[in-house]
Amino acid sequence: MRERERIRREIALKRETRIESNKTLKNLINNETKNRLAESEKLIQAEKSNRYLINQKRLEDKKNASTLKISMRNMNNEQNRFIYLKKLKDAQKDSFQNYSSMQCFEKKEKEMIEKLRSTMAEVTKIQNRVKKFESGKSLEVDSKAPMNQ
Repeated sequence: MRERERIRREIALKRETRIESNKTLKNLINNETKNRLAESEKLIQAEKSNRYLINQKRLEDKKNASTLKISMRNMNNEQNRFIYLKKLKDAQKDSFQNYSSMQCFEKKEKEMIEKLRSTMAEVTKIQNRVKKFESGKSLEVDSKAPMNQ
């Protein structure tokens, strides 16, 4: 009987040891699972945080792009205004040069007309003298009008 009891105790002890080791193993597995779940939760939170930061950055970039588009539009407007003013200034400059040239040509034209009139007056005087000479009258030298040849 003693032998049986000893064997029962050993079996009971082994059973308890097995149960204890199973409990310890379960606790280890539970702790490991909890640790891994905690790590996973941290990774998920970090990923959410990264996504949030990425979305914030994307929205900020979108806003900056919009601001940049507006700035570019304003710059283009300023640039177009500058180009328009430059063209206007060039046109005014050309217009002034054309006006100055026109005035110069008008002045030369008036001088040419005056020269032509004086030449025509001299030609008329000479023709009148030739007519007088042909009609038999003597050619009188006019002291008032010098003869240019």
